[in-house]
Amino acid sequence: MKINALLSLSGVCRFHLIALEPEIRLYLSPLDLSPTDEAALAYPVSFARRMVEAGGLLKTRGAPSEWAGLAAGRLPEAAFLSDLEATWKERTAAAKTALERDWGLFCCAFSDPADTQRMFWRFLEPEQRAGEAQLSAAQRDAILRAYRRIDDWIGGLLRTHADPDTVVLVLSAHGYTGFRKAVDLNRWLVDVGYMRLSADSTSRPTQLHGYLQRQAGMGQASGIDWSQTDAYALGAGSVYLNLKGREPAGTVPPGAQAELLRSRLAGELAALRDPEAGDPVVARVVLGARLETATAEGRGPDLLVEFRPGYRMAWPSMLGGVGDAWLSPNRDRWSGDFAGMEPHRLPGVFFCNRKTEAQPQSIDVAPTVLSLLGLPIPDTMEGRPLLSVNRAAEP
Repeated sequence: MKINALLSLSGVCRFHLIALEPEIRLYLSPLDLSPTDEAALAYPVSFARRMVEAGGLLKTRGAPSEWAGLAAGRLPEAAFLSDLEATWKERTAAAKTALERDWGLFCCAFSDPADTQRMFWRFLEPEQRAGEAQLSAAQRDAILRAYRRIDDWIGGLLRTHADPDTVVLVLSAHGYTGFRKAVDLNRWLVDVGYMRLSADSTSRPTQLHGYLQRQAGMGQASGIDWSQTDAYALGAGSVYLNLKGREPAGTVPPGAQAELLRSRLAGELAALRDPEAGDPVVARVVLGARLETATAEGRGPDLLVEFRPGYRMAWPSMLGGVGDAWLSPNRDRWSGDFAGMEPHRLPGVFFCNRKTEAQPQSIDVAPTVLSLLGLPIPDTMEGRPLLSVNRAAEP
């Protein structure tokens, strides 16, 4: 692909044959930068070339699986798992090549457990969905097989490359769970009167993207009557007040009035219940920084809603839009998630071949690695080293 007279890029992709009749159907994966391209993602480029020579071309996306194609119904489950296994072989071959030299620090990231949980959690639910009973046992057990595969690989890595002086950390940032119902907070805000749709909202998509527009200096979004709107939702449970001086068309004055509105919103959100099951939908609502002024650029949401198990933010609100109902069943293949759910219910895993100084958190990993390498820990880091230098030397 030619970018200009001086620069061209090469890419790699993968085709999946979906059907031969009644017409040929092919799935083309998104294009990845070729790992051997001069503008690619490895330094030096010769290092990437050695990996390709040893294991072949590989995807260079940070999230290499085809979960988006599966979620959109463009790729069948069997093809998704086949692609996942091919990508696994590419990446483990690249890791094997990289391990031919001695490293002070070697890191390797795999998304297979996350990708399979995101798309196959529905098979862990007690009620199977209509039309999915014919799926093979391999597809039903995809999550378990993903964990076994990575566990076997790590075990082999420890046997062949980890001597008694090697400190090994194996971790994930979070866990997963299913969500049976999707919560559209923007539709709820409309229904109870905190948001007003404009007269033309029925003729074109209603999109907010207020926070993103603020950051980019863009104008107001279509479909919303901002002069009659007090709050909006965007992202995984984030709610923002339409604050004067911060939003392009703010209506809520900073200070006591904003705090009163936020407190009322928090109480009403916390009281939400599933009208069919009668269960609480929200676990808790966390308040952001005080709203005494409108200087909020780069800051988090004004309210953060954490949902109970089985519930998650609906896609319309997640992406800055307004759907048709505030609560609806999740019928998507995307059936597992962690975003917007209670963090303490979805802990990640942490394994280490040394005894740690404290209960580990994700923010402790970077300070731990820096400490082991004898490098200074920046004051801006909130975590703390999990291993002292002396303890790291103890098997």
